[in-house]
Amino acid sequence: MKKIILAIMLTPLTALSQTEVHVNSSLGHENNINFSPDFIVEDGEIIERQELYANSLFNDLRLAIKTEKKWAKSVFRIEGKQSKRSYFNAAEYNQSQRDLESYFSYSFSKNSTFRLGLDYTSKDRLGLDFDASEFALPLGYRKFTVNPGFDFRLSKKNRTAIDFVAGRKTFNETDVRESSYTITRISISSKKVQWKNHILRVTGFKGAYTLRNYNFFYFEEDSVRIRPLTYLDLGIFSKHQLNKKWTLSSSLDFQKRFDNEESRFGYTQLKPNLTLVFRGKSRFFKIKPAYVFRRFDSSLMANSDAAPDRLQFDYFKLSFYLSQQLSNQFSLFAKGNFTDRRSNNLNEEMFIYRSYENWYAGIGIKWKYQIGKKDTLGKK
Repeated sequence: MKKIILAIMLTPLTALSQTEVHVNSSLGHENNINFSPDFIVEDGEIIERQELYANSLFNDLRLAIKTEKKWAKSVFRIEGKQSKRSYFNAAEYNQSQRDLESYFSYSFSKNSTFRLGLDYTSKDRLGLDFDASEFALPLGYRKFTVNPGFDFRLSKKNRTAIDFVAGRKTFNETDVRESSYTITRISISSKKVQWKNHILRVTGFKGAYTLRNYNFFYFEEDSVRIRPLTYLDLGIFSKHQLNKKWTLSSSLDFQKRFDNEESRFGYTQLKPNLTLVFRGKSRFFKIKPAYVFRRFDSSLMANSDAAPDRLQFDYFKLSFYLSQQLSNQFSLFAKGNFTDRRSNNLNEEMFIYRSYENWYAGIGIKWKYQIGKKDTLGKK
């Protein structure tokens, strides 16, 4: 333990062995930025998507700086990221994000490693609060987390990790309230790693228990309300190299959220997904289809005659990323995401909890500059 503390204290005084700088810029288009339903009925009149949808071209800019130092048994890494999405025709939906992540690990032996992560995120985004109970659109926020963990092996082919997370997330205030939550989570994952003819095979399981304590301060009532939510996560996953270039990953995740106060916001969720990855000498491609089934314990709508007994969402998602390296420093890339949410809420006068479609796609260029020894920079 003394060696761990000493290494952390000496790190800022030591020249780091490698630094990487990444700059991305892309141009694209997003459809239905505000997650609007196809239509709503207001005072007996139908308002259709032409008036509801916010569509626009956008420009994404991203800067990331990562630097790392390695010793015989320990690693220290710090990374700062700044990103911004600017909409040409819908500036009210512009968003920016700043991340600062630090990571330290110490290997006690070949089979056991201690890890510690400290992360801070600040996101500026104009969200939408609804009825003092639910966010119709995500709000901007500030988030800080501490993540100690421990990696070890139960056998030669086994890899097991135990992680603990503690943190706080504070949302930007709205006209109605201030909102924040504290989070505490413990998780475990274990997998079997096999190599056969230089081809990788991985199978494993994971689980987590999370407690979120929401704190709401309502301006009009001058009152504070606490809402404790508990999450139980279970999952199985696999990763199989089809050959030296293609890899197929799959997972099945189960999540149960318990509303410990009034059972209104609890739900059951099931999420199967696939990820197909191609890694060539100068080309990279990833496509990820997913389905999410989420069924709430209630309708979430207290005063609606058209509300179902239990609100249900079905999400169909598809994302892709393609990059082509032009030189050691430059590469072109294309990215896209599609989300189709189907809801059993048939109340045509409501904006939230309804079905919607959202998609975006863009192309861009990436510049990478590296200082120091090659192939020493790790991944978190």
